[in-house]
Amino acid sequence: QATHDSTSGLLNWQEWMRQVQDSKRQILENGQEYHAALLVLNVDYFESLIHRSKRAGDIAIRKIGSWLLSSTRQMECRAKDLILSHFIGDEFVIYAPLTSLDGANTLADRLRTGFQGLNLGTEKNRFHTSFSIGIVAFDSGISLHYAMSLALQACREAKENGKDRIRVAKNETSVHIKLDSIIRDALHHRRLRLWTQKIVPVSPAAKAADRGR
Repeated sequence: QATHDSTSGLLNWQEWMRQVQDSKRQILENGQEYHAALLVLNVDYFESLIHRSKRAGDIAIRKIGSWLLSSTRQMECRAKDLILSHFIGDEFVIYAPLTSLDGANTLADRLRTGFQGLNLGTEKNRFHTSFSIGIVAFDSGISLHYAMSLALQACREAKENGKDRIRVAKNETSVHIKLDSIIRDALHHRRLRLWTQKIVPVSPAAKAADRGR
């Protein structure tokens, strides 16, 4: 109960973070060059399922958790090293240490394809859907939190661009660093200008209503 999510049966977020950090530490202690990949999986059309009942949603999350565990164990991808968690709502996250972007893409495509065959409903009322998946590959120069934010954004883009697809995150760290220096330089040389727009009533009636508040 302290380490696992009661609904999905997967690691809860705190335990997932702990195991991921332990994995990174072991890799570095072994003298290996650290790199990893994160996969964020979002269940498409999940709202349609939970609209029926919260219990149907909980049962579906439990089925997905069990399916993810069994599916990754059957793959030739060092599954014992993969760390899975039910992130929040209809989102799941997989940490894959010492995994390249190509390896993460292969894993994501296998999961995306296989998931379409999973019935999240009942035998009478079947419910099949898909995954939208965001991927980021990163090294020791990028924090886990930042990598997670990139993977989440990629997952949202995959969902917004049609669902049932995989999106690879773009690492914009250098862009952010460059922008930060530009802003600091502008502040130092007083080159920022504040613009304001006056808010006025659009009609006499609106003006009268404002006065009455």
